[in-house]
Amino acid sequence: QCCLHTGPRGSDDQILNDAAGVGLNVVKAIFTEMSALFPDDIMHVGFDETTVTANCTLNMTKSFEEEILKHVASLGKEPAAWEEALSTGAAYVEPSMTLQLWTPRHEVTWTNATNLGFNVLRSDFNIFYLDYDNRGTAEKIWFNITADERATPEQVQRVHGGETAMWGDAYTHMGRRGSPSAACMFPGSRDADFGVSAEGCIWPRAAIAAGTWWGFNTQTKDLDTATFNATHGRLVSRGIASCPCSTLTTNGCNQAQRCGKDYCPTEI
Repeated sequence: QCCLHTGPRGSDDQILNDAAGVGLNVVKAIFTEMSALFPDDIMHVGFDETTVTANCTLNMTKSFEEEILKHVASLGKEPAAWEEALSTGAAYVEPSMTLQLWTPRHEVTWTNATNLGFNVLRSDFNIFYLDYDNRGTAEKIWFNITADERATPEQVQRVHGGETAMWGDAYTHMGRRGSPSAACMFPGSRDADFGVSAEGCIWPRAAIAAGTWWGFNTQTKDLDTATFNATHGRLVSRGIASCPCSTLTTNGCNQAQRCGKDYCPTEI
């Protein structure tokens, strides 16, 4: 069963914590199966953008999430979840878990999360969301992710890196990002264009982001045009359709366009 609400995704985007425990047991079974398939120490459980409704109250959602976190820990995994796990309060049942933060200007910042003892991954939407072609430029992505807020050395050690996110909203007719529609590439017949479109959004910015997280410190040199272009060139040499018109300060490619060329008719 799913929660009933009138949000942007309809009524089927959040599992109801029903009295019989059907939804909870299904999700537990899925994580049990996945745990056996993947040897990683950390297992991400989601919990993104949970909604409070008449039949999915905050307490019901919190108890559902707490049970999932405890179950994943019982499988020998360290749970990871989006920051909403802290907003609902569920995260406190697994104080060693990792929180993936995406709204740094809201109530959950990396400094208050690490101060509470949680590990952190940074996915600031206004920097590391690659489907936002007008926000996270390479120049903006390249920064010391543990120096933009005051923190103790212990807190800095709890920042374990980050993750870029390439959401596919614009490839559907229900896109919510406000960017041009790329829904014409939804059919399988447009897979080749879809691949080039997605790669142009992801690269080279994801490579720059990796440099941000991998051993970044205040002594690392500034990102210059030569380094940026060399990164793009290495990607292209590997057959990756990195965006050819990206610069340090402009992205050049989005889901619907590649260097100003539209993939889809304007009426879609």
